[in-house]
Amino acid sequence: MEECAEVQKECAKALRFGLDDYYAPAGDDTNRESIVKELDDLIAVVEMLEDEDILEPGSFDRQELKKEKVEKFLKYSKEKGLLT
Repeated sequence: MEECAEVQKECAKALRFGLDDYYAPAGDDTNRESIVKELDDLIAVVEMLEDEDILEPGSFDRQELKKEKVEKFLKYSKEKGLLT
């Protein structure tokens, strides 16, 4: 849960200030780099939970369906002029 919140926080910063912005006192990472680091942390925790048989491994088919769904709505958003 904590790692999900960290990803959310970094994405919110990127939406407000841009992917390539950074806050110098916090370090040299751009918001883009911070998102990648937090996603890596989240993936590591998911893998640990799978290794301990707390979670079952994800389904490739389900992941592909999700990608198709996201692409569908990205296309619709572009058609509406809300996404470039």
